[in-house]
Formats: sequence, C-alpha cells, structure tokens
Amino acid sequence: MATYLKNESRQLFFKFSFVILGFFSLITQTIFLRELFATLYGHEFFVGITLASWLTWVALGSLIGNRYALTPRTLKLIIVFPLLISFTLLGEILLLRYLKPFLGFAGEVPNLLNGTLIGILLPLPICFFLGIWWTLATRYFSSLMKNTIAVSSGYFLETLGFILGGALFSFGLVYFSSFFIIFLLILFSFFFALFLFRHSIFQIGVACILGILLFGLSFCTIQSLELKTQSFRFKNQILLASSNSKYGNLSVTQRENQISFYQNGVLIGSTQTDELIEEKIHFPLLAHPKPENILLIGGGISGALDQALKHSVKTIYYVELDPRLVEIGKNFLPKEIKQNFEDKKVKLIFQDGFYFLKTTNQKFDVIILTLPEPSNLLINRFYTKEFFEIAKAKLKEGGIFSFTLPYSLTSPNPNLYFLNGLVYHSLKDVYPEVKILSEYSNLFLASNNQINLEFQMLLQRFQERNLQPRFLKKEYLKYRLTSPRNASVEESLKKFQKINSLTHPLAYFYQTLFWLDRLSPTMAKLFFSIASSIFWILAVVLLLIIIWLYRKKERFQLKLSCLSMAIAGFSIMSLEMILLLSYQSSVGHLYTKVSLIISTIMLGLALGTLHGKKFIAEKQNKNVANLLKKMHFSFAIFGLALIFLSFYLFTFPALLVEVLILISSIIAGYLGGFIFPLANKIYLTSHKEQTGTIYGADLIGSAFGAILPSLILIPYSGFFTASGVVIIFNLFAAGITLLNKK
Repeated sequence: MATYLKNESRQLFFKFSFVILGFFSLITQTIFLRELFATLYGHEFFVGITLASWLTWVALGSLIGNRYALTPRTLKLIIVFPLLISFTLLGEILLLRYLKPFLGFAGEVPNLLNGTLIGILLPLPICFFLGIWWTLATRYFSSLMKNTIAVSSGYFLETLGFILGGALFSFGLVYFSSFFIIFLLILFSFFFALFLFRHSIFQIGVACILGILLFGLSFCTIQSLELKTQSFRFKNQILLASSNSKYGNLSVTQRENQISFYQNGVLIGSTQTDELIEEKIHFPLLAHPKPENILLIGGGISGALDQALKHSVKTIYYVELDPRLVEIGKNFLPKEIKQNFEDKKVKLIFQDGFYFLKTTNQKFDVIILTLPEPSNLLINRFYTKEFFEIAKAKLKEGGIFSFTLPYSLTSPNPNLYFLNGLVYHSLKDVYPEVKILSEYSNLFLASNNQINLEFQMLLQRFQERNLQPRFLKKEYLKYRLTSPRNASVEESLKKFQKINSLTHPLAYFYQTLFWLDRLSPTMAKLFFSIASSIFWILAVVLLLIIIWLYRKKERFQLKLSCLSMAIAGFSIMSLEMILLLSYQSSVGHLYTKVSLIISTIMLGLALGTLHGKKFIAEKQNKNVANLLKKMHFSFAIFGLALIFLSFYLFTFPALLVEVLILISSIIAGYLGGFIFPLANKIYLTSHKEQTGTIYGADLIGSAFGAILPSLILIPYSGFFTASGVVIIFNLFAAGITLLNKK
C-alpha cells in the first residue's frame, strides 16, 4: 500500500487511522468495563484496577512499537489492526463469561482476588495491539509531516475518535448486547481494510451486500450466543431473560419455583422470600399507629408491595430506578405479585430513589428501604448521613424510617461489624430515636419521636389489621421484639464515631474489606494497612523521584519531561475517577454515563492538545518550560476548586450536577492535553525517534491515577483527600520545573 499511495493520501490515511484508533479504544474499553461490571457485582473496585491495567498494557505496547522497523509490511499491519482487535475483544468477552465460576456466581460474594487478576491480565492482548498501533502510526505520520508536533496531532485526532465513540455508545449502543456491538465492529473493520487495500468498486459493493446478508443471518445466532454465555453467571439456575437498559444489565433466572432478578450481578429481588420481606415490611408498619402514606424504595418484585397492601394504607409510593425491571418482571412474576403493580393504591415512580426523595413535596408515615447492602457507590448513597437527613425531612410527625443490613447470629466478621456500627452512628447522628431488631440481619428503625416496640401493643395492631403473613406469627413476633440481642447489639454499636457520607463512603470501603476478608484475611489486612499508610507511601515515592531526577543531571531535561507527562496523566485519570465516582455517588446509574463522561474528558484533551500545538508553532522553543510550570500550577488550582465544589455538589439538583461534572471533565482534560505537546516538545528535541516514550509516561501515570483514587483514596479517605493528592503532585512538578529553571 505504501508504494502506490501518494504522500497527501498517506497523510489523510494516518489522520483517519488515529480517529479510528480512538474510536476503537473507547468502544472496546467501555464494552469490557460493562462486562466486568455485570460479572463482578457492579463493584467500582474493579473499574480502577481495569483502567490502570488497561493503560499500563497500552503503554507497554507503545514502547514495544518503537522496536519495529518502518516497512510496507508494518503499514499493512496498521490496516488490519481494527479487525484483529475486534476478534480479540470477542474472544475476551467469551472468556470473561466462561470464567464466571472462578469469580463467584451472581448473587454470591465476588472473589475479589480472582477478579483483580482477570481485570489486570485479560485486557492485555487488546491493549497491546492498541499501543503498537499508536506508535507505528505516529512514527509513520512523523516521517510524513517532518516536524515534532506530529505526535501531538495524532494525540488530538485519537481524542476526536474517543469523543465520537463515547457519544455513539452513550446515546445508542448502550442498549445493545456486547456481541451485537462487536459484530458491528468486525463489519466496519472488514470494510475499512477492504477499501484501503484498493479493491475495485464492484468488489467492495459485493462485499458490502454479503456483509449485510451475513449480519441479518447472524442476528438470531448473536441473540442465542448472548443468552447462552450470560447463563454461565448463574449457578444451578435457568436464565430466562437478559436485557441491557441504560441503567445496567438485567437478568431473570429460575430455580425450581423461585424467580430471581439481577442487575449487574447484584441480586435485587426474588420470589419465595416471604420471610425476609415480611420482616422488612411488617415491623416498621406495625411500629406506626396508623400508616397511610408509605414509600417503598425497591423490593416490589420480591413481594414488598403485596405485604404492605395487607395494612390499611391509603397510598404506597413505589420507587424503582429502571422501568425495564418492572416490564420484564410482569412476564415472569407470579400473579399475586404482578397484580400489585396495577393496584389503585400503588403509585409507580420510575426514578432514582435518592433523587425522588430529595425533590418530592410528599411526606410519608413510613419510608422503607429494601435495597442490598452498600456493595457499590450507587447503593452506598442510601446508607449515608445525607440520605438519612433527606428521609427525616420527608417524614410526618412520628414517621418511621427503616432498612436492614446483614449481620451474624454469633460473632460477626469485624468488617461487617464496623459496617453496621458506621451506619448506626450515621443514623444516630440524624435521628434522636434509633432501634435495632437483631437476628441474622439488623433491622434499623429510626424516628424523630419515640418508637414503641412493646410486644402487646404490636400484637394488638397485628390482630386489628387482620394480617395473615405466612411466617411472621405471634410467637416469632414476640421472639424478635423481646430478644436480649437487640439491646446488646445496639449497645455494642454505640462506640463508633465515624460517619458514612457521600464525600467519604466508608461503608463501601468496609463492605469491600468484608468481601476480601471472606476470601483471604491476610489480603484484607494488607489492603487495610496500605490504605491507612498511603500518605507515607506517597511521601517515599516523591523522595525517590527527586533522587532519580538528580542522579544523572545531564539527562535532567528528558527525565523532567517524562515526569511532567506522568504527573499530568496521573492528574487527568485521578480527576476522571473522582468525577466518575462523584457522579455515581451523587446522581447514580454511572453504567449509562461512563462513556459520556470519558468523552468530555477527551474533548478537553483534544482542545488542550490543539491549543498546546498552536503555542509551540508560534513560540517554538521559547517559554515552553515556563508554561509547563504554569500548567501544573493550574492543575493544582483546579484540584482546589474541585474540593470547594464538592462541598456543595451533593446538594445540587441532579441535572446541575451532571452539567458541572461534564464541565469539570472538559477542564481537567484541557489541562492535561495542553501539557502533552509541551512535554513532548522538550523530549523530542533530543530523542526524535522515541515517539512512544512520552505516550508511555502518560499512560503509566494514568494507570496509577486510575487505581489510587478508586481503590484507596476515595473509599478510605474521601473525595477531598483524593483531590488533595492531585494538588500535591502538581505543586511538586511545578516546583521541580522552577528549580530546574534556576
């Protein structure tokens, strides 16, 4: 191909290939993250690990790409990379689903160790190809453009591909299955290669017709393959349906007569669980003398509505995030549960429960939360002090707020104990009256007024309302209300002083530790030790960087450019994780917005890179180092502004939060994008052929930026501390640049 394309055509080809590279990077990364999310309990723990390993492997590929000689054969390799990556992604998704038994089945405690290994190793082949693709394309492009800003041009064009892929995925592809999207990528890659190998118009036309026919014939096969491979996630269960909505992957399974519903691998409801539902619903409703207006957040598909309607209520507001869940549920639920959705007393509200309670003008006699434990940031929001305050404001006089958390009958796991204590103290900080009914789970009841759980009174209400539950009989009612465990557990939890909040999601951290401890107590202790010592570790890292910089002073400029780019990459990715998890913690349903937020960061990167290139073209070598220092100071100032914004971010309406996060994403991307051509200019003045080094430094820094905030800084220390680390590293880079100037 290199022999018959003119120079102008080759320049156009490489520009287009950078856009395709960015497009494929975003789509493949999003599909992989979505699959991992659905496979591993919707846990953000794996998002940071996967992004870090993804960037590390791409960096490795880009460095190895420098070793290839520039020949017509390597140019043809660039043409077939999209096809190679598409088939590799197909194989990795099949492998990921096949490996589900080694990660813990849906609804079970996920195996964090195996999940971590898979999150690290499985992306390697795709990322390796992406890294080589970048470096080869950049080296060819540099030789054609004959200037040092060709790398920045490629960076800018790749970013445009990211934006295109993010927009397409967020507003269209998110609703389709992974295999359907991969098949589209394979078709596109095939036609891309076919066109560039200069076949005749007739041959291309015939290939297009055959491709369309193949797509039509394969549609049913794709559907059956999707259902078959999704079934690997469910042990001893029959997968009845699997569907993607903008909120996540929904799956419906059957085991004997029990129907279960999963969202991103989290069990959100089952039939045949009357005993659990009866306790969650009847105890808080019996504790209220006359419950008329009830709010249920979740649980409708498990029979919560059926149990609540047994009381003489006037209205039940049932809030469910995903309307697709109720739509699918009506196809599989028993008649007695399904008909409750049509009851005149029930008002269905398809909205995020946090947002609904925050914005509604209604006040309720009883608010019952029937959600899983805080296994991810999306659910953690409902166990924070902020949510407890919102619920308190929406209760009528004497109203009751209730929820449950897992516990242990004998000696609970220490982290499970800390989780309950943390949530109890957060609840007690808001409500003057908190009661606990403890058994295999802790049922929390909170109110502004005194809660009377005297057995005879509740028994009288039980009889007056003519309740006829299957399991909650008189004897069990007495046992739960008079058990000495209630007072002893409540007394033991009073010693906790820490608060679980939106900005400091400690409950999410302890839930992760609980899962890790179940698999390996040693690893759980090591993880906690690292989290509690992270600032000493970072101080040692900064000291080692100073020693490395000054060890060979003649190479100081080169090292400084790499360090600057690595810190910029760390800052961009740290801020990306902070913004992504802030969105998850304040608005929720990150599943549908992850590609959009990444795309806005990439838009900022594109604008910053373009502006940085323009500066270099105008100023040449003048003031490059000085401007590099100013950009790092700007990063530090932006991190400080983000801290102040975070104080109020969680109080704003959801739409305003989305806008602010998208604007912040653009700013963060712009600052990092501007640094790339500056650092690259300093480096390439001496090392013109090593185009992958700065890119590799960027990706390695980004890898640490992905893993530190998501795994340690945000869960253990909070969002403010995570932003503070970004500030410190950029002040360090600016200070080193200033010392070098002197």
